[in-house]
Amino acid sequence: MAEIEIPTNHREFVCKHCKGKIAVPYDLLPTTGPCPYCGGTITSPALEMRPDRFFETPSSAPLEEVLPPTPAPEPEEIVAIMDEPSVPIPESEEAEEPEAQPESQVASRRSSSLVFWMLGLLALILITAGAGYFAWKKFAPSSDPTMPRIVRNEAAMKEAEYLRSGWQKDASQLLRSYLAAKTTEERLPLILNGNDLKAVIGDFYSSSDKNDSDLAADAFSVNELTDDDRKRGLFMMVYKQPTPADAKDLPQPPATVKVHAFFKRTPDGLKLDWEMFAQTKYRTLQSFVAQPKIDKTGIFRVLIMEDGPDPGRAAATLRTYRVIDPANTGDTARITVKIMTDAGKALLLMPSTDSAKDRPVTRTATLELRWSGEPNAPELEISRFICWEFLGLGGQEIPATAPSK
Repeated sequence: MAEIEIPTNHREFVCKHCKGKIAVPYDLLPTTGPCPYCGGTITSPALEMRPDRFFETPSSAPLEEVLPPTPAPEPEEIVAIMDEPSVPIPESEEAEEPEAQPESQVASRRSSSLVFWMLGLLALILITAGAGYFAWKKFAPSSDPTMPRIVRNEAAMKEAEYLRSGWQKDASQLLRSYLAAKTTEERLPLILNGNDLKAVIGDFYSSSDKNDSDLAADAFSVNELTDDDRKRGLFMMVYKQPTPADAKDLPQPPATVKVHAFFKRTPDGLKLDWEMFAQTKYRTLQSFVAQPKIDKTGIFRVLIMEDGPDPGRAAATLRTYRVIDPANTGDTARITVKIMTDAGKALLLMPSTDSAKDRPVTRTATLELRWSGEPNAPELEISRFICWEFLGLGGQEIPATAPSK
């Protein structure tokens, strides 16, 4: 490759990092910036006086041949002459009137000045860009490989703190807002799956005996769930207080009100699980069991365990289970299930006893119960096994395959 010719008004030097040749304006003072090839920091060398900068090399030719009288000066020479210090004219001597210069010389001088202005501007741009580049390399956040790790650690610490105790403040405020709500429209934004339950909630509170404002939010206490439950965004508070003061004069001692309030973390914040709240506060499982009505159904979150069969009903094709309200453990029902039904097959997955503790295994489940039989001989059955755990609180509904028989 042919070597690039360096202009006469430029000088060159070699990058100390990559040995690349760099050309700069001849009169440029020492300047620091990035190498255009490798980006390393370089400084242009100081200006050295060049013997042929202002004068041609002496020769043996007559003076008239070396300095012809009439040729137009080159732009480089004009600039050199202009840059030289002027000699003051003695006051006693009269300055000679300068001769008018040709228009071509004036244009050449303007062109030379413009070139030097552009070179100076280019040098300033290179210096600014270099300074900006090094500042960015030094102060940019991504330049520190430990920064992402620090940010992740801070986020993990905040998350751990929220799961441990931070959620309690949000849950208490949510309870206060819910207990103060008077209408369905006020309750729905606070409830898990509120829009899907709008009709159910509206019908439930149409009865005059349904009133949640008789509970005090400050009377709810924290019930610690497992680490796995908290990581899934599940939290719990419980209420256990005697019936409010207006029931003290009743013949029987006031019953203790027990309420389980579950909360689930969603993209919109914590939400109250209304279905468990209503089931435990109003003891809907007890009401359903105590008031049989043929073809009446209801969905309940329960504790379930295998129980001994009723006398006279023991058979290889049947299993008997006991369902229990999680808050009011005295609210129970015994249900005989046919093994070959969908519900029976699902329940067979649960072992009957815990061999390590030598006691019946109890699990959480969501079931649909139904009254069947004749009005004078109603029979409670599990018409559908919905899921293990509580539906919406970790449990996912199992699609129905076939009706129970």
